[in-house]
Amino acid sequence: MDRRTFLKDAATTLLVLAFGTSLVQCDDESGKSGSNASEHDDTPPDAPPRAAGTNIVYTSSETEGHSHSFTVPRSAFESAPLGGITGLTTEAQGHQHRLTIDQEALRRVAAGDVAKVETEDQAEHTHVFTIVKID
Repeated sequence: MDRRTFLKDAATTLLVLAFGTSLVQCDDESGKSGSNASEHDDTPPDAPPRAAGTNIVYTSSETEGHSHSFTVPRSAFESAPLGGITGLTTEAQGHQHRLTIDQEALRRVAAGDVAKVETEDQAEHTHVFTIVKID
C-alpha cells in the first residue's frame, strides 16, 4: 500500500468515526512536506491514529512481526514543549522502545504536516511512528 492510499483510508476511517483529519504527505522520514505521492512508504503505521480522550494514540510501523503504541497528549500540539515529548512505547515481545518527538516535529504536525519519528534501538531493531494531527 502506498502512502497516498494509506492516508486516504486512514482519513476515511477517522471521518466515519466522527473525527476530522488533516494530513499532508511527507517528503521523507524527516517529515518534510511535499512528497511525490507515488513514492512507496516503507514504514507505514500498523494502525491509524485514534483519539483517546485528551490524547492521541499512535501505532508504529511493524518490524519483526510486531508494533508498539505511543500516546501523545493533544496539548503537545497546541503548545509544543521546549524539549518535545519523550517516553516509552507499549510493550510487545518483551520489550519497549524510547521515543522522542521533538518540538519542531510537534509544531509541524500542529500546522498540518506529517512527521516520521524513529524509536531508539531496542532488541536490535527500531520502529517508525507516523505522527499526524487528528481533530
